[in-house]
Amino acid sequence: MKTFQRFLCALSLCGISATAHAVNLDLSLESTSATVNEEAGTVTLNVIATNPGGEAFTATVDYLTVSGTAIAFDDYTSQAGVLTFSESSPSQPVVIAITDDSIVEDAESFTVQLSNPQGGPSVPTTPTMTIDATSVTIIDNDVEAPIGAPVIQNLPL
Repeated sequence: MKTFQRFLCALSLCGISATAHAVNLDLSLESTSATVNEEAGTVTLNVIATNPGGEAFTATVDYLTVSGTAIAFDDYTSQAGVLTFSESSPSQPVVIAITDDSIVEDAESFTVQLSNPQGGPSVPTTPTMTIDATSVTIIDNDVEAPIGAPVIQNLPL
């Protein structure tokens, strides 16, 4: 940044004015919450790069699923990764598999978190994250057997 400041200073000595515009690139989840039915199979959360300055940019952000009352590999497939954005690709999906089990249970939830935003337009800035976590609620689709109904178990032969 010092080299850039020296450049601006040199321009001003020559009678040329220049202004540096810091562009606040924002990498955020589309919503703070989402609901999915257990039988849906997947839930898709969109992460959006908002670039109010309109300059060309490349940016990345890490994402991670975190168990809550929904447990990874029992209720959903745990994921972690890096999403890459540019002016031509400002939206990236995070698709998480939901497990459709036969257990009667209350609604359960887990969280998708964003971290470590990097990159941006040509003027060096760190992207902001307006919405850095989304709580996903899984609605159960199983019903209890009526009282007095026979219980059938699959036992090995």
